[in-house]
Amino acid sequence: MCDSQAEAVCAGAPAPPLAKPRVIPARDPPTLQLARWYAATIPTSHGGILTRALAGPCPLTALHHVKRIRRHPQDAAALQILVCPVPDGEGLPEGVSAIVQEHSLSLSEVGVPELAPATRADWAGWGAHWPLTWRAPDPQLQPEHVALDPAEETAMRQHLAAVVVRADACGANVCAVVDPFTDKVLACCTAAPDVHPLQHAVMLAVEAVAAGQRARLQQEEGGSAQDGCPKRPRLAEDIMLHGAPCPYLCTGYDVYLAVEPCIMCAMALVHSRARRVIFCDADAAGGALGGTGGLRLQAERSLNHHYHVYHLARACGHA
Repeated sequence: MCDSQAEAVCAGAPAPPLAKPRVIPARDPPTLQLARWYAATIPTSHGGILTRALAGPCPLTALHHVKRIRRHPQDAAALQILVCPVPDGEGLPEGVSAIVQEHSLSLSEVGVPELAPATRADWAGWGAHWPLTWRAPDPQLQPEHVALDPAEETAMRQHLAAVVVRADACGANVCAVVDPFTDKVLACCTAAPDVHPLQHAVMLAVEAVAAGQRARLQQEEGGSAQDGCPKRPRLAEDIMLHGAPCPYLCTGYDVYLAVEPCIMCAMALVHSRARRVIFCDADAAGGALGGTGGLRLQAERSLNHHYHVYHLARACGHA
């Protein structure tokens, strides 16, 4: 049962209870982990000399967020400098050992934050262990970039519930593309793998959006469906047609899925410039957006577009 038959069933089907939206970031925010390092107490006059000397045999390449030197916490006239990681075996690296002997350094073990903090609060707290530099974090990790106001969350729940009801009736994944600014559903398609193995719901929905835009372009140009589509500027995310913006495929649109998309579909949404992707059921075997903590395509920095991902699972007892 699908499409026309499913529409009749969906009309009277109750909306499934959904859990609170969970944002799936490009990567999980780091937690405090302390690396074991040797530090030495030195006079303030030796700070520059030893910093340059240690930069060769023991650079802070993996700890770019850590400062090499700090003021001694108990002696205002002295400094502490990071010398090298505490070795697993006995003995210091050869180059470091020579510097320690030359300057008669006395080593003590300290804990240094191994990962860069993602927030200013973490930076302030973790800096109590050892001073850190502050760099602007990845915007994907900042809650203000992905937080929903009540109206947005309500609309998101309604659209996803409609998709899930239809998917449950059809027994196949369903994808809807919605313009969040008008709340209009631009396309809603059901996967048809029995027709062709590549007819996933996302691929069909993107194709339907493109067909609608093609029809609009042809209408604006005064042509017909058989006249062909006017060529668009390549890589343009938004073009102007007779003074009105015409988006490139799914630019600025939200995409709703009953089931987490596979890598092919997730990549298609990257190419289509989707704004947000919202799904209900995680796919542990083939999901590409981190529904179960695995692959997260949105974390791939080499891509030329990134979208935010939301997971609204079915409420407990309603799987």
